[in-house]
Amino acid sequence: MTKTLEKFGLGYCDLPTMLWNIEVLLRVLTIRVNRQFNKRIPWIFYVITIFTGLCYFYSYMLSTVWYVFVRCRETGDYVNAIIAISLSMCSVTCVPKIFYMKYYR
Repeated sequence: MTKTLEKFGLGYCDLPTMLWNIEVLLRVLTIRVNRQFNKRIPWIFYVITIFTGLCYFYSYMLSTVWYVFVRCRETGDYVNAIIAISLSMCSVTCVPKIFYMKYYR
């Protein structure tokens, strides 16, 4: 087990190991990269992906929109609103990217 986990470390930087690492990490997101590897993705990974996506959407997207457009307007603190919206715009593109990867797999 520890030998397998060590492959994710910095000591293994050859191309086949890095591609294997990417394949394993994307399988957790239920994205199959290697078509030759026919092993099915476990159903628990689908549940984890949906749950994580919903938590991300609620805690980050909805909370940011509420903070910027409701809370900062009530307090009149527009500098914090500008900072929050500028920081959150970088991560808003993550949701369409995951849907794009799932659709065009």
